[in-house]
Amino acid sequence: MDSNPDFLLTAEVRWFFEENLPHQVQQWFEELAGDDPPEERTDHYLVYPTTTNCGIKFREERLEVKTFVKKLHSISLLPSLKGNIELWEKLGLSKVKTDNLDMDQELHFMHVKKKRWRCMWQWSFDNLYRASVDKS
Repeated sequence: MDSNPDFLLTAEVRWFFEENLPHQVQQWFEELAGDDPPEERTDHYLVYPTTTNCGIKFREERLEVKTFVKKLHSISLLPSLKGNIELWEKLGLSKVKTDNLDMDQELHFMHVKKKRWRCMWQWSFDNLYRASVDKS
């Protein structure tokens, strides 16, 4: 296990779709991403049904614990697509071995296949600008 955990404070807008994205939404994400292709992976979330303010997941030899801080405000991408800008804290540990953990038996995990585009923006001295995305 990595002895130096990552700690990150993020402001996020997230949307979850069970079906295909509406065409306008996919086009918007592709325009924002530019030449960067979407990332595809499967994450394994520990199901803890009594809370939505904390998440624990395993992905690609990494353990992440994410806790909700607060809702900043709502935004609307399209009239039919609204989202919340939320502040989250994330603690990550790399090189976590899960070989001895049966994700389907010992604990209840939800396996989520993701296709995501990420765009990072930074706020500095009253200016909002696009920043490079760390792919980790």
